[in-house]
Amino acid sequence: MALFHIAEQSALRRQAKLSERRARTRFSWQGTAVMRILPCGPDVLGVVLDVSETGCGVEFGVGIPAEVGTSVEVDLNVRGATMKRAGVIRYIEVIRRIERETRAGIEFVRSL
Repeated sequence: MALFHIAEQSALRRQAKLSERRARTRFSWQGTAVMRILPCGPDVLGVVLDVSETGCGVEFGVGIPAEVGTSVEVDLNVRGATMKRAGVIRYIEVIRRIERETRAGIEFVRSL
């Protein structure tokens, strides 16, 4: 019985890896991000959840005045390195309604 349970867990892990739709490896490195909503929106400070060659996930402690498709500039500070990227919000979710905390997935479109 225990052997079946272990085999079932292994199969679920393999299936989860196969269903990953991203082509680039994501790294769960800690850091900060300042997102500037374009053309003249506010700067919003957030915590980096993950980062890859083509984008990043960021959590903000506030609601952000943006939606999917909004152009942004992102200043990332991760593992002592800083980089600036132009990007587009591809995913946005309010994770706590009372404090209005928000998660966003940002696709990088070019370096700045």
